[in-house]
Amino acid sequence: MFVILILSIVLIFNLSYSHENGKHPYHNNYQNYYDDTFYTQNSYKCDLKKYCSQMESCEEAKFYLYKCGLKKLDRDKDGVPCEKLCK
Repeated sequence: MFVILILSIVLIFNLSYSHENGKHPYHNNYQNYYDDTFYTQNSYKCDLKKYCSQMESCEEAKFYLYKCGLKKLDRDKDGVPCEKLCK
């Protein structure tokens, strides 16, 4: 029971710290996925698109956000790019 309490406190602290610093708590997991898997399977290039209106899919928008660092695709900084496209 004590272990569960400690783990809960650590988890709550970690999530609140991440949000206070403007970081999405799962950003690193997405970053690793797009570095290792997605980039090698698709032919997207970082210098071709800049706006959500140019994206054809949510996956493409995620690629541009996480791999290319196009932060303006995530206006509310919740880790989800192009909110209308990625529902």
